[in-house]
Amino acid sequence: MKKIPNPHLHMLASLAMFTGLICVALFTLAASPTPALAKDGAATAGDHPSQTVSRTITLKNLRAGLDKLKSYRARLAWSFDGKLADGKPYTLSYTIVESVFPADKQGYRILTGTQTPEQPDDQATWNLEMFEVAGVAYMSGTLGAETAKCEPVPMLSGLFGAGELLDLSNDSQSVRGVRLVKAGDRVNGILADQYELDAKTFLTRGIKSAAGNIWVARDGGYVVKLTLQATGDNAMLGEEAPSEDESKRSRPVEGKLTMEYVVLSVNKEKPITLPAACKPPQSAAADIPIPKSAANAFTREGMTMFQSEEKAEALIEFYKKEMPANGWKAGKTQSAAGITQMEFTKGDRKVNIFITPNPVGKGMTVIINEEK
Repeated sequence: MKKIPNPHLHMLASLAMFTGLICVALFTLAASPTPALAKDGAATAGDHPSQTVSRTITLKNLRAGLDKLKSYRARLAWSFDGKLADGKPYTLSYTIVESVFPADKQGYRILTGTQTPEQPDDQATWNLEMFEVAGVAYMSGTLGAETAKCEPVPMLSGLFGAGELLDLSNDSQSVRGVRLVKAGDRVNGILADQYELDAKTFLTRGIKSAAGNIWVARDGGYVVKLTLQATGDNAMLGEEAPSEDESKRSRPVEGKLTMEYVVLSVNKEKPITLPAACKPPQSAAADIPIPKSAANAFTREGMTMFQSEEKAEALIEFYKKEMPANGWKAGKTQSAAGITQMEFTKGDRKVNIFITPNPVGKGMTVIINEEK
């Protein structure tokens, strides 16, 4: 069985973007508050009657508080059941089970999924094991008929975290004024308060109906559990890029989305040990500079990828200065649609540097490709 090639790694990153768009869309709220959900006030606090709990809360970030834990274990189950433009049924589902050590930036994840029918450039099934240790992501498992044996992979660091896919980073993508329905509920032994989402909570294109619940930990304020059911058309899955008619026919046009995220335990995970079979990452060529801001760096077969929180202009200036300082001759620099391409040569060697907005999260992604 052959190894998973780079195109399929990009497919995995695309899946992360796809699911991230869905999560963001489903939690985008109206700019104005929704007083009809509940009135401000307090309720008796379940297991601790002497405490009181606000009847409404605002969550600016669904991962807030998780980074304060020593470790946690969580599961995300996600499914979409709908129809294609030609009327044929379409289903996509996946499950992520993860153990995370926030302070150490380490994680272990199992990702399984199925898709019917198989889409262009995708695989119908995947069963992947992922490690994130010392800033490097590793993957092993199967993607359709292809396999990988604990190899370092680009840009997967954190992208497939169950919590990462629920990350809402600004006020316009927060959960506001959700109504308390039960104070002092316990989820996997964690004392939490349950709040209700309903159709009034959502304001995004494509959604026809939506309902769900959020359980927030009494100690730490993090989301312990989230359930969601929504129906709608393909607009709730994000913008449809221009494509050929065949690709348009293979895109789901309507369906039902179901999601459950739950924290299974906190501060009980054992340290992550990287299997001996894992291959160490390669190093970039010594004369190709990498900025200090680089994160999640990956090098394989002449290609180096990394992420940076610097702006595109700063990265462009870095390579304009540092590549010639390392003996490279500058060629053409061109920009289009937010992507900048820079060419450099040294003798019979040629390097193309692409600087593009990070597909998931903030900052930029840099791809350095040396032609062989």
